[in-house]
Amino acid sequence: MQELKIPNTNMALRFTEDVEIIPKKDLDDLVKQSTLGKIVKIDDVATHLNTSRRWVEKNILNNPRFADDLEKMKKQGIVIKTGRTAPWKFQASKFYAWLDLRIPDFKDLWGSTANGKN
Repeated sequence: MQELKIPNTNMALRFTEDVEIIPKKDLDDLVKQSTLGKIVKIDDVATHLNTSRRWVEKNILNNPRFADDLEKMKKQGIVIKTGRTAPWKFQASKFYAWLDLRIPDFKDLWGSTANGKN
């Protein structure tokens, strides 16, 4: 049993051995590492953004606003689309980093729908 004492109080929190408390920065680093070397599909991207596959297709992949970025990422191997009917695939760590930078753009696209789930 682990115990975390709360400063300036007589209180303590107890955790079982299977619970680990780590700094947020370490957790963020672990999350980043979990996407290294991983290829994801549209459904994974939708889950990452808490939205639908349809929304990702309409507002990101088929949006002229992002066409230049997507084309550059295709040339870099970050976005993989080999033909019209081939599925979209993405290098997770780099594509998710690109998505994270565009969250303000997506908020504009989500408009009044909750997290773009339309």
